[in-house]
Amino acid sequence: MYKIKQHPIALMSALLLTSILGCAQAQSSSTLEPIHAIFLEQSEQHLLIHFKAISRGCTSPQDFDVEFNEADNMTVLAIHRITPDRCRKMPKPIYLTKRIWLKDINTERPITLKNQLLIK
Repeated sequence: MYKIKQHPIALMSALLLTSILGCAQAQSSSTLEPIHAIFLEQSEQHLLIHFKAISRGCTSPQDFDVEFNEADNMTVLAIHRITPDRCRKMPKPIYLTKRIWLKDINTERPITLKNQLLIK
């Protein structure tokens, strides 16, 4: 049995590479969620986004991030799942609601959905 010498430079390089790969993997885990239904409701200060997505038992509104981008003469809405549902129950559609401040978006333009819309 022989001993492996630990080089400080090799250890630092391995740690740096691991942290870079970990950050890249964490950033790429956000995905556009297929949406089964969507309804937008505007109040005085908020835009409520009611949508239906698939859950395996551990899905909540905090698992999603809502993004608005300006494109041509419209506002593009994208709903990203930022936390995967790792539960093992039978998948079923559930309704979720996200609340967005109206000051953060331009509601005078038409809003289009970037996500895939599934009708079943």
